[in-house]
Amino acid sequence: KVALEYGPRRIDRDGLAAYQQLIGYNVSDSVPAGWIHVMAFPLHLTLFVRPQFPLPPLGMVHLSNTITQLRRVADTEELTFRCWVENLRPHKRGATIEVYSTAHAGDELVWHGVSIYLAKGGKAPQDVAPIEAATREFPEHLPGYHLWKLPKDVGSSYAEVSGDNNPIHTSKLAAKAFGFPRPIVHGMYTAARALAEVPHGEAFTWHVDFFSPVIPPQKVALEFGPEPDGVDTLMRLTSTKRTHLVAEVTPAAT
Repeated sequence: KVALEYGPRRIDRDGLAAYQQLIGYNVSDSVPAGWIHVMAFPLHLTLFVRPQFPLPPLGMVHLSNTITQLRRVADTEELTFRCWVENLRPHKRGATIEVYSTAHAGDELVWHGVSIYLAKGGKAPQDVAPIEAATREFPEHLPGYHLWKLPKDVGSSYAEVSGDNNPIHTSKLAAKAFGFPRPIVHGMYTAARALAEVPHGEAFTWHVDFFSPVIPPQKVALEFGPEPDGVDTLMRLTSTKRTHLVAEVTPAAT
C-alpha cells in the first residue's frame, strides 16, 4: 500500500473565506470539514495519476463520501495530510476504489475521510465482493425545506475556489463527451452547501451518497430534519424527477 503525505501546510485564509462565502457559511476562523477535504484533494489527484493506480482516472465518478471531524479546526493551525487507496472492487458499471485521507494538527488526528469513486469500464478482481448499494431509508417528509437556484457557472466558481478543475464541471465539450448536455455541479459543492445549512456542531461524522448529478442552471430542493430519535440530521437534495444526494450527520465521539 502506497501512502502519500504532505505538510504541515498552512491554511489559506483568503481561499477559506472565498469557500465559506460560496458554500454559505459565515466567514470566520473555523475551518469547515469540506475545506479540509479540499486541502486533501490534491493528494487524491496525485494518487490517480501514478502509473501504479489500477483505474483510469479520466471520468471517475464520486459515489459517496464519509468525513469525521473530531474537533473545531482553527485557521491558524497547520495540517499534515496522508492519503492512500484500498478495496478495489467490481461494479456493474466498472470498478470502485476507496480513497482514505487523514489530517493531523501536530500529532493529533483532527479529521479523517473516505471517498468512494467509480471508474466506468474499470477492471477489478472478480473474486472480491462489490460494495453494497446505498439503501438508506428516509422519512417520506422532512420538515426543513430550502430551494436553491443554481446558476450555470457554479461549476466554474467552485473549481476556482477548490482547485478541482475537472473539465466535466467547467467545459460543455467535456461534459458532452461523458453524456451530459452541460457541465455538472461538483458533488462536494452540493454536499458541503447542504451541510452548511443544517446544525452539526464541532465534532461530527458526515456521510453523503451521490445518486444523480445536478446540471445547472437548475432549481433543486434541500429537505432536512432530525431522525425520529433526534440523534442524526438527515438531508435529501432533489429536483422534479431525481434525487441528487442523501446525507446524514451524526455527532462524533470526542
